[in-house]
Amino acid sequence: MAVDVGHSMIWDVLLDATAMAAGEIAPLIHRLIEDECLSAQGQRVTIACPVAAVADLRCTFPGFSVQGCLARALAAALSGAGQSLRPLAIVQGGWSWSGQTIRRLLDELRRDPMIASAQPRFVSSTGDRVLGCMVDQPVQMPVAAARYLPEYYITRECLSPLMVLSAQAVVAAPRPTNGEALHAYAEVLSGLRRRGYRNLLANRILVPWTGKGLPSDRVLPALAHEDADLLRDIHLEQPELKLERVLSRAFTAQGRPKILIDARGMQSMMNGTAVCTLGFLSGFQELAQHGASISVVAAKDAALSHRLAERFPALDIQHDEPKGYFMAMVLMNQPWDMDSIRAMHDCAAVISANMLDTIMWDIMFTSKPGLRQTWSLFGQCTDILFFNSAYSRDRYSFRFQPDTRIPKIVTHHSMSPNEIARSVDEDRLVPGKYVLVMGSDYEHKDIPHTLEMLSDAFPYLTFVSVGDPRKELPNVISYSSGSLPEETIANLYKYTEAVVFPSHYEGFGLPVAEALAYGKCVIVRKQPLWDEIRSISARPDSIRMFQRESDLVKLLGEIINAPEAVPPETGVTAGNMEPRWIDCARAMLSALDQAIAEFDGRRWMFRNDILYRN
Repeated sequence: MAVDVGHSMIWDVLLDATAMAAGEIAPLIHRLIEDECLSAQGQRVTIACPVAAVADLRCTFPGFSVQGCLARALAAALSGAGQSLRPLAIVQGGWSWSGQTIRRLLDELRRDPMIASAQPRFVSSTGDRVLGCMVDQPVQMPVAAARYLPEYYITRECLSPLMVLSAQAVVAAPRPTNGEALHAYAEVLSGLRRRGYRNLLANRILVPWTGKGLPSDRVLPALAHEDADLLRDIHLEQPELKLERVLSRAFTAQGRPKILIDARGMQSMMNGTAVCTLGFLSGFQELAQHGASISVVAAKDAALSHRLAERFPALDIQHDEPKGYFMAMVLMNQPWDMDSIRAMHDCAAVISANMLDTIMWDIMFTSKPGLRQTWSLFGQCTDILFFNSAYSRDRYSFRFQPDTRIPKIVTHHSMSPNEIARSVDEDRLVPGKYVLVMGSDYEHKDIPHTLEMLSDAFPYLTFVSVGDPRKELPNVISYSSGSLPEETIANLYKYTEAVVFPSHYEGFGLPVAEALAYGKCVIVRKQPLWDEIRSISARPDSIRMFQRESDLVKLLGEIINAPEAVPPETGVTAGNMEPRWIDCARAMLSALDQAIAEFDGRRWMFRNDILYRN
């Protein structure tokens, strides 16, 4: 173990000056003696230098061991440190290292008795980039990204301008016999690894690199030994390389983290997913105007159809595939397969998705094979789970039991009439009184049965169906869902007497929010979800619930026969403002910011091992 004198730990030093000019070595040693108290507490100092400088240095520094051969100097330093059971600091070149850095590296060695060596990270001479951490890793990342790295990596042996060997390592290390520098270091370091000792790269210890004595591309030069090919193959499997590639391009030039909104689940037509996505984008547009760096990737045809670039000029709109890397991303809909999770992981440090509902898996007849595995695994390895309601959150949690440590954030959709209601530019489409029945052709929407039952109960009333009735009825006007222009839908909402939304299963229920925005009463099937929607609505009494078919008939009769009343003002709920899209987007961005602040790489590497295991 290391020897302590008072509160100061003593370590020996090997100064490898073999790449320095002879005249530069003595001034360097004088500075180290003055600034770093080199050898002041009995440290053994060994100097490896060009042969031409040996005599002068021995004369100038008689207390130091001076060798004109790196292998002999390294062997002497190891033997001396081993006899005293001291750590050994190996320093290459004439750059400005400090004893304080060595003390911090010695603390890193205490993490594990089988850690032989500890090395710092190096910062470029310009002070804004962290140099690549391994031989085959030329990537440099912004200093702002360094705080998001794991505290340390356990790596193969690699040569560094500064490394500290533990007292155990100097005793266990083989003594070099090859005089060439890289071979000599390789004999020692690979010999330690073959004995079970490993190297620790300390990502939190950043050292300024001046480049003196060694070119910057040789901060971690390759070692030459018989295990090189095997180690290179093993090294390329290490997830640290991929993580650093992501972090290297995950920040703007001003140091702000880049956020990606993946809107590729949005189609060209207007449906619930499109309404939700466009609403969130309007909120992100406002946040981007105040400094957030937000990119959006969408299918090109959908981006053009919905005029994303025109509507959201503060957002960086990308088509089809994301460009670059990001600190965080959110998929605006559920991931449908494992490949989509891998794609998210490969381009962002923090990943999340807006789990709108679990309906597809529950109804099963449209469910893709492997969907259960996809959603189950996502709940174990994502960073955040977003939900459009607590109801959706609870359904997902009960079915897939996600990791309890993962934040599960509810981001309701907008309930603000100003953001939901659209202008109606055309004449009334349906003359006379009618009731709007909203849904689709999925069976859980229950459109055909509901229309048949209401048509019989109210033969004198016209029903307009946005869905897909299975048979024609005399008093029903039908439209296919997903194909209507926004203006047509607005027209149907504006003039209806009431809205019936008979769905058995929803995650949020956009038609309910739309009906309320147009000042209409909406009848829904009794579910806890509608109590939640009532709590964020300024018109909770306009949501009526039924369980039995007779209840539906009774409620609809009461509404269409009631005297016409002026709708109450909207905007304020029982203690909260109705959520707007800016509120929804801010809640999502706030959760992403929190995840970024807490990011340390551990979950990312855990996820990488799961997604890419053989």
